[in-house]
Amino acid sequence: MLTLQKVSRVFPNQVVLDKVTLHIKKGVHYGIVGMNGTGKSTLLKLLAGVESPDEGSVDRRAGSTVGVLEQDQFQYDHIPIVEVAEMGNAVLHDLKVKMDALAVKMQSPDADIEKLGMEFAHLQADFDHQEGYTLRARAEQMLMGLGFAVNDMERKLSEFSGGYKARILLAKLLMGEPDLLLLDEPTNHLDLTTIHWLGDYIKGMKQTVVVVSHDREFLNLTSDHILHIAASRITDYTGNYDEYRRMYAIRADIESKVTAKAEDRINQLQRFVDQFGAKASKARQAQSKAKMIQKMEDELEGLERVAVVEKAPTFDFGQRIQSTEHILQVKGLAKSYDDEMIFENVKFALRRGDRAAIVAPNGVGKTTLLKILAGVQPETEGSYHWGHAVEIGYFAQQQKEILPEAMNIFDYMCSLSNGQLMPRIRTILGRLMFSGDTVKKPMGVLSGGELSRVVFGQIMLQQPNTLILDEPTNHLDMESRENLLAALKEYPGTILFVSHDQYFLDQLATRIIRLDRHQTDDYLGGYQDYLRKNGMDYLGHVVAESKPTKHRETTQVESKEGSVSKEGQRKERAAERAKVNERLKPLQKELAACEEKVATLEARLKEITHTMAHPKRVDGKTDWDSVAGLGKEKKQIETDLAHLEAEWEQLQKEIEAIQAAV
Repeated sequence: MLTLQKVSRVFPNQVVLDKVTLHIKKGVHYGIVGMNGTGKSTLLKLLAGVESPDEGSVDRRAGSTVGVLEQDQFQYDHIPIVEVAEMGNAVLHDLKVKMDALAVKMQSPDADIEKLGMEFAHLQADFDHQEGYTLRARAEQMLMGLGFAVNDMERKLSEFSGGYKARILLAKLLMGEPDLLLLDEPTNHLDLTTIHWLGDYIKGMKQTVVVVSHDREFLNLTSDHILHIAASRITDYTGNYDEYRRMYAIRADIESKVTAKAEDRINQLQRFVDQFGAKASKARQAQSKAKMIQKMEDELEGLERVAVVEKAPTFDFGQRIQSTEHILQVKGLAKSYDDEMIFENVKFALRRGDRAAIVAPNGVGKTTLLKILAGVQPETEGSYHWGHAVEIGYFAQQQKEILPEAMNIFDYMCSLSNGQLMPRIRTILGRLMFSGDTVKKPMGVLSGGELSRVVFGQIMLQQPNTLILDEPTNHLDMESRENLLAALKEYPGTILFVSHDQYFLDQLATRIIRLDRHQTDDYLGGYQDYLRKNGMDYLGHVVAESKPTKHRETTQVESKEGSVSKEGQRKERAAERAKVNERLKPLQKELAACEEKVATLEARLKEITHTMAHPKRVDGKTDWDSVAGLGKEKKQIETDLAHLEAEWEQLQKEIEAIQAAV
């Protein structure tokens, strides 16, 4: 299909690829992994022919087609999006354009109908032979799979935002079915539904695919081989990402043992040389052993190592103080812009230690909800209440919104602590790969990954007990994501987050809050538990209905009996849900009342704590009687809170038992 022969690519101060030989095989799906800056995008550009190697050659099979995502989002602004997608299949689209032009000509009074008719018939036969009559349906299904509705099809490209324009151009690319499909971070800005759909689609493709992605589960689903780029070399592993990690660990262990054994032998020989090199009787032996040392060192130096030590940022999230048991109470929260309702009736509560993930399709307001709870945006309706002693660390999806562009990294970190924690600041920056002159770089010139690391540094310095994280893995390479995940698992506080990285979601979440435009559903357990419990899985349900027919071997028409059976099942499930809701309603009402009492008592407790820390003075003296009275009230509130928390836990267990039974 395509071969790199001893290819080198060099940039100022960096050798990206050094004499690399690589064979890309027909029909194989490759995932490219490696640290940021190791040359993943450079390799794609070489494969696409966009860049040329400094040394060596890139040999392509004659007549093969290569597909890459177009970057010009304005070229098709005036065209309906379904037609943009159709344009991906250039042959059929050209036939359709010619047929439309002939149809117009045939309307002319002086047209040669016989000649034009025969020409139209030839084009029609060719169009039908290539199943052109399915072009529109396939384009629509492709777009629906990527998150568009039926009534979007005739809307012009210019009506959509940049993220959705990229999806439309991706649909156009996939419709073209190139022999070699090259994708650079295709899951960026996609919601979970669309990521699942795209992964399934690519998995079913018979063409050669090369994907750069930091999404572990996406690579597991789509890849037969993993190309690992490190130290200017590329190593090809057979299998998906998990298999690559297993093989990499085995090879790294073997290399480590071989190297250790060789170094032990070198040290042994060196001791002999040092001890006897000056003695005439042993000079010949010492000289022989010195040559052996040199030969072994040369062999170690020339060893093509697979396991390269790669530096990645490390994270450590602590909490300065522990929060109260009840972290957050959200009631009837709504947000709208002008007349457009983004979401409404949002209701949930967080307890200390929760790791709650918010899931929803794009456009439902996940980021907006986090901004409201972080105090960045106001709500339109409803309320939310943070518990006593809650300290929040907020990671925004767009870091430039919260970081001062003109300030450099080091000065910004110092400003957060009034310069009192200089040694700790330097330690944190070092862990995040900021050292030397890099700490003096202003925020305005930092890459997305660097900005993310600055915000994580801020959180590590401040040590809050509650984290609000909006797409925390964005801009991080695979190694950094794994280090971040490990640190968050060890974090003793509470986490509320949004992520489209399914592996990250699977590993971190202990609760799933599904956000809809008109309500929220709360599921205890991880993401896989949520998928199992949720009979109407909106991820799998949408994917199944949106998957293009090109990957279906046969099309079956559902029988009337089957339809009746399914309708009966739906009614039965609806009846079961109604019974469950009847049992849940009184318990949920009691739970809400309990939570309201807790919120009221916690607010009073916070007020008492503040007053006791700043007692009033009468005639220049502290009013200790007042302080004593507040102390008694504080003790009573703490007792009441303990009883309410026990009541809350019992109610929650009863609710969970009913949900688990279903």
